Amino acid sequence: MFRCIALSSWIKSVKNQIWYSIGSCGGNVELLIEMILAIPQHVAGIHSFPENKHFKACRHGPLDPAREKPWLKVGSLAHKKLVLALRGYKDSRLKDLPQMTEFQHTTTNEQLNKIHNTYLPKHTFFGAVQARVRACLTAIDHNVNVNRPAKVDAAGNVIYSRKVTRDGQSETAIPVKVPKDTQWRTKIMEEVVEAVKVGAVPTLEIPTDEHLKLYGKKLARQPMEDLVEATKARSRFSK
Repeated sequence: MFRCIALSSWIKSVKNQIWYSIGSCGGNVELLIEMILAIPQHVAGIHSFPENKHFKACRHGPLDPAREKPWLKVGSLAHKKLVLALRGYKDSRLKDLPQMTEFQHTTTNEQLNKIHNTYLPKHTFFGAVQARVRACLTAIDHNVNVNRPAKVDAAGNVIYSRKVTRDGQSETAIPVKVPKDTQWRTKIMEEVVEAVKVGAVPTLEIPTDEHLKLYGKKLARQPMEDLVEATKARSRFSK
């Protein structure tokens, strides 16, 4: 472990370089791979790569010669560990890079799943109609509030909150968004109340109905004897 202690000082920088590489490759897979493979050379003090086709040199400016962070020696255990971490077993991680060139974050999906768990909690059973309606509420809530602006103070400055990592070792400032808009709930309730008053049933068109019909078809029941024989046949092949 102590033989790789120098690598610990580079962890944050390597993470930043990976993010920068994916975010600035412009969809070019070859450029992204060259930028990722340049990271081990950068941490070894090598900043030009004439053998590359696209990424010929690091894009940072002159580095402070008085910096305290130690360069990793090429061929050292720490350097080999970094190369292996970036490449993966049999270059498995390099093979995943074509799926990362668009730099799409999962934040939106995670936010949507969080809202979905609020309207459709997993610990509660809902019927098919209830589940569909609650899924629609999730979509409405998300779409109305997905682009909320940041909250500002009286002077017009953005208000930030402190966010600490799970290990408690670092913290960042994140903008505080304005409160969520819930007026759409009130409008739905008003329409429901009005429909009850006048005795009208709103005409609704659920866009998922046609897709659900594909899953509503039931298979014809097979004789039990045929099912038993099929099960026995699978059992023979599994031995």
